[in-house]
Amino acid sequence: MEKLVQTYAAGRLELEIARADLPAEALFDFAERQNPRRVFLFVSKVLGRHIPVTPSVMRDVQQRLADSITLPPDMQTLFVGMAETAVGLGAGVFRRCRETCPDSCYLASTRHTFAAPRLAEFDEAHSHAMRHILYRPRGVTLGEKPLHLVAVDDEMTTGDTFLHLCEALHGAGLPLRRVTRVVIVDWSPAAAKAALPWPGEVISLLQGTWHWTPTPGYPPTPFPARVEQGAGGEPVSRRQDWGRFGMLEPDLQPWPEVREQPGRRVLVLGTGEFVWPPFLLAERLEREGADVRFGATTRSPIKPGLAIRHRLEHGDNYGFGISNYLYNVDPEAYDSIYLCCETGAEALDRELLRHLHKAVVLEYDHA
Repeated sequence: MEKLVQTYAAGRLELEIARADLPAEALFDFAERQNPRRVFLFVSKVLGRHIPVTPSVMRDVQQRLADSITLPPDMQTLFVGMAETAVGLGAGVFRRCRETCPDSCYLASTRHTFAAPRLAEFDEAHSHAMRHILYRPRGVTLGEKPLHLVAVDDEMTTGDTFLHLCEALHGAGLPLRRVTRVVIVDWSPAAAKAALPWPGEVISLLQGTWHWTPTPGYPPTPFPARVEQGAGGEPVSRRQDWGRFGMLEPDLQPWPEVREQPGRRVLVLGTGEFVWPPFLLAERLEREGADVRFGATTRSPIKPGLAIRHRLEHGDNYGFGISNYLYNVDPEAYDSIYLCCETGAEALDRELLRHLHKAVVLEYDHA
């Protein structure tokens, strides 16, 4: 059994790895949250959020996870990707499974408020932004058949968020019959895996346990000053076809006019929860021969150091009045940068655009 230790000023994290389909060092690195609820953070090297990643590496992870899922033919399957980190991961798992599971749809949880029918709400207790909202998917009716929930997140440490999601869907009247939890890394204890009252399984690429020993008397790290969001106000694209209001067909064709020469170093960036169409653009450019990396801005506050070599704090583009962050991006490492957003380009923070001085801003279709 492999053992890893990471020491922070606030405490000591000890890991024991029982199983790994890919080496731990290929899957994650360590960082420190700016968050009093939980200090340590596993920074994924394959997710395309805090560390820019080759799209083909991301797709391989999506497919490895999807190919391990059992899909009962007599059930309707609902795939749910957890905001904001696993919105794209969940969509990729759904895309792979959609090939053999036509009676399915994908739904991304969100922290955004819309004037639309809600399906459920649930909490992520350790997060900087606790509340998740699920809107009723458009174009599909849930509940007419027994439901198989495939819930996707980047990691599972306690299992509480998955439990809260299942309880919320059950409380909304959905006939849950099976629950599959899908994560890149699973650190949850055996009791958490057995906590759900529905049959199912946990799918992961790495499984182990963690133990945190806090430093006596060390003061908790406060949240940044701008972590509580306001009401928003910036209009977003009416083309909500990538998960927030449900997705039935994952193979979108965003920005077909964008082309790159083979060998060009290209960075494609999503913004916040808006990552699946930008990922599809990055994936296409890589197939066409460009040397592509994919990443995204995030509202997750992480301290510089360890896996976070560079941090740019900037204002969000939704009008929430909160801090967003771009991690580990050196603009000079790329020949072209595409910054993709579902708001208008004018809503993007000037500091972000100054840092990404060569970026071309791509708005999602507002027609």
